[in-house]
Amino acid sequence: MMIVCFDNTIVICIVQQTIIFQVIALQKCKWNKISILLFLIPQTKEEDFMLNKFLFKRLIVLVLIAVILAPSTDVLAATTYRISYNGNGGTNVPSSQTKTHGKTMTLTTKKPSRAGHTFVGWSTNSNSISAPYLAGGKYSLNKSITLYSVWKKLTYTINYNANGGSGAPKSQTKTYGTTLTLANSRPTRATHVFLGWSTNSKASTANYSANGKYTANSGATLYAIWRKAYTYSVKYNANGGTGTPASQTKTENVTLALQKNKPTRTGHTFIGWATKATATSANYSAGSSYTANSTTTLYAVWKKVTYTINYNTNGGSGAPKSQTKTYGTTLTLSNSRPTRANHVFLGWSTNSRASAANYSANGKYTANSGATLYAIWRKAYTYSVKYNANGGTGTPASQTKTENVTLALQKNKPTRTGHTFIGWATKATATSANYSAGASYTANSTVTLYAIWKKNTYTISYSANGGSGAPTSQTKTYGNTLKLSNTQPSRRGYVFLGWSTDSKATKQAYSAGGNFTINSKNTLYAVWEAQGGVWENTNTTLVACKEVYMPKKVAAEYYESMQKTTVPKIIGSAFIGSVSESKLTAALVSAGLSPFAAGIIAFTVVVGVPLHDHFDKKAFKRALDNCPKNGFVVIEYRRYNDQTPSTTIYKNATNVNSGGKWRANTYK
Repeated sequence: MMIVCFDNTIVICIVQQTIIFQVIALQKCKWNKISILLFLIPQTKEEDFMLNKFLFKRLIVLVLIAVILAPSTDVLAATTYRISYNGNGGTNVPSSQTKTHGKTMTLTTKKPSRAGHTFVGWSTNSNSISAPYLAGGKYSLNKSITLYSVWKKLTYTINYNANGGSGAPKSQTKTYGTTLTLANSRPTRATHVFLGWSTNSKASTANYSANGKYTANSGATLYAIWRKAYTYSVKYNANGGTGTPASQTKTENVTLALQKNKPTRTGHTFIGWATKATATSANYSAGSSYTANSTTTLYAVWKKVTYTINYNTNGGSGAPKSQTKTYGTTLTLSNSRPTRANHVFLGWSTNSRASAANYSANGKYTANSGATLYAIWRKAYTYSVKYNANGGTGTPASQTKTENVTLALQKNKPTRTGHTFIGWATKATATSANYSAGASYTANSTVTLYAIWKKNTYTISYSANGGSGAPTSQTKTYGNTLKLSNTQPSRRGYVFLGWSTDSKATKQAYSAGGNFTINSKNTLYAVWEAQGGVWENTNTTLVACKEVYMPKKVAAEYYESMQKTTVPKIIGSAFIGSVSESKLTAALVSAGLSPFAAGIIAFTVVVGVPLHDHFDKKAFKRALDNCPKNGFVVIEYRRYNDQTPSTTIYKNATNVNSGGKWRANTYK
């Protein structure tokens, strides 16, 4: 059986124990605080039911006996508690004490000790700053505890002595183990300098400075330490002015009030004193405080006086903004000018009724004084602006120009056949314009403006019209005759006849290099005439000229047949273009001839027999001259033996001429 008491005392009894022992066990509980009785019996088997019933009845009996005997039974000894002491940083800690349950105990009167601290009492909290229990005090709680010493740090008083001066700081309190920051205030003493503090009133040097650190764990009186103060001279320089203040003497560490009187200077304002003569701003004002411990010269700082210049349009409008004139400097007046209808601005004057100006716009103003400048006016002149169409029609109406007032010229433009109007000029023969229509005219003079014209131009384009090699376009000027290009296009199997404005024309209207007079844009088309057949000419037995037009294949065969003859030989020939057949091309190139690549070939062949000494040069030349037909022209001769080109006939047997080269008209 287990009995659980309110104060957590647990008593275990064996069921088989005697009743008297069980009563003693119950007596172990504090009956004045019994709250719960638990009767715990394990239920393991159904057959134990009768036993449990018996034990329950027995417990009832035990409780009744214990209640009856509780007030007088003292079977067990009374409960006691341990009271321990902790010095909490101190020494000489008292020994522990025993407290009996239900009885008040007197705490020990013995006190611990600790350097720099005073014992206050005891507390159950080691961090407490107050003591619930005092040495020799009463303790009544029924529980064991540890009591911790409560300590208070010792404090010390730090006094200050001005030691012949005045204004000593208030006393301070120094706490044990902490650093004290001394007072920052300083005493004063006439003609002396405070050096610091010392614990010796007669010391010449200081142990502590104002706001210094004090660490000693003891009280003290700190004495001010003094030395004689130095003096400094403060002089004044009017710096260009007059009325310089008298010099002053500055005592070390004593604020000096500067002189209140100010110097003067014409055209200047005094703004203060500076330590440099060139300063533009002041370090000190008159009568201000000077604290520097140094001798100095203070220079007057000056600001030039300024004056306001106002403008009055005096009946006009658009007055310039006011300006500021600085003493001793020249002011450039405003460049802007007021306006007044039908009047001319002459300038400015300080007299509103003046007829002549004292100052011009953008002029110079030197007076050291403010002023109001009035605009001076006179009636404006007028001028006539006339127009001359200069060969055109639609001349604009004349206009009137007012002096110094911009005139907008007439916007309407004259016209002229074949010409473009480019503007107006003051000369009839001008080639460039001074003014455009609607432009501004500013001259103060009567004028006649002449229209300036530019002849129209027209583009004349060329079309090969089935051929190629058309000339580049040309520009035709109105009224001028255009000389057409000498360049002629070419077309296989056709003869170029000339040009026409009709692409289907069969007769030319214009020849290459001819004149063109139409004043319009045009395209000129090539006019062609088809060509064909073979022409042969044998002027002598020595030379034969052949002009041939045939397909490439026929030409190749013809060329080969001629090469196979024993006596005739191709000496020279003229070709246009190139052929693609390799055999013909190789043959022509080897003969020094030029092939071309289209379907028709045009060439001239000169054949002859090398007669050497019997060669008739005159007859040869005559034959060559007779060879050209249909536009072929001889452009060179060839020497027989090496085919060297020449522009003259060779005159000896060795260099006999045996052929020629022609330039042909263009055939395709």
